Amino acid sequence: MPVIIGYEIQHHQNGTVAFRTGENALVPDSDYEEIVHSIEEFHGLKYNKRIRIFFLKEFFEIKRFIPWFNIQGVSGCSLQTGDVVFIIVSAIKRKNQLIEEIIKHELSHCILYQNMNFFDTFKLKSWFIEGLAVYSGGPKNYPEDEFQKIYEHNTYFYNYDFNDLYANLPESNPRYRFALYGKFIEHIFLSHGIKKLQDFIKAYIQNPQNVRQEFKEIYHMELIDVLKIFENDIKEKYK
Repeated sequence: MPVIIGYEIQHHQNGTVAFRTGENALVPDSDYEEIVHSIEEFHGLKYNKRIRIFFLKEFFEIKRFIPWFNIQGVSGCSLQTGDVVFIIVSAIKRKNQLIEEIIKHELSHCILYQNMNFFDTFKLKSWFIEGLAVYSGGPKNYPEDEFQKIYEHNTYFYNYDFNDLYANLPESNPRYRFALYGKFIEHIFLSHGIKKLQDFIKAYIQNPQNVRQEFKEIYHMELIDVLKIFENDIKEKYK
C-alpha cells in the first residue's frame, strides 16, 4: 500500500489495515487471517489479491478515496476491484452493529469480485451478492425480532419478471430486503447443502446474466419454485 498522508498502516498476512493517525482505537482487535479464511471456506473460493481495509470515523472521509460515492448511512462498502474495503465506524456504533460482521459482509463481496470479470460484477443480482454477505457475515446485525416487526408491514417477496428478486418495489425497507436475502441463502444452504451452494456461486459469477439457467443446472429446480417454497416457509414461521 502506498503512503497515505495522515494515515497509519498495519500489515497482515492477507492485506493491510489503515486508519487516521492516532485513531487506532477505531480498529478492532480481530484475527484478520481467521476472518479471511472463514469467508474463503464458506464461498469455496480463494482471494487472489491482498485486501486493504480502511477504518473511517465518519462517512465524509470516504470522499477522499471515492469522491463519487454518495450512499449515505452505510456501515461499509467495497470497491468492485475486490481489494479495497471501507468501514464507517460511527455508523456501526450508531446502529449498534458488530464490526466484525460488517468486515465479513464486505469481504464476501470482495471474494466474488476477485474471482470474476470486473465488468460482470455490476450484473450480479442483489439477492445473491447481499444475501451471501448477510449470511456469511453473521446474523447478529439482522436480529429476528426486528425482522418480524418489519415483515408485518413488508410482506412482498419478489418480482416475477426477475428484474431483481425483492427489489424495485415501492417503500421497500433496505433492512428488510437484506435480511430476507440472507434468509433465502440460508434456506438453500440448509435445504441443499454447502457443496451445491458453492457450485452455484462458482457457476453464476462466471455467467451472471443467466441466473435462472445456472440455478436450474445446479439445483435441478426452477428458481421461482424454490422461491415459492421459501415464501411459504417464511409465512408459516412468522404468521
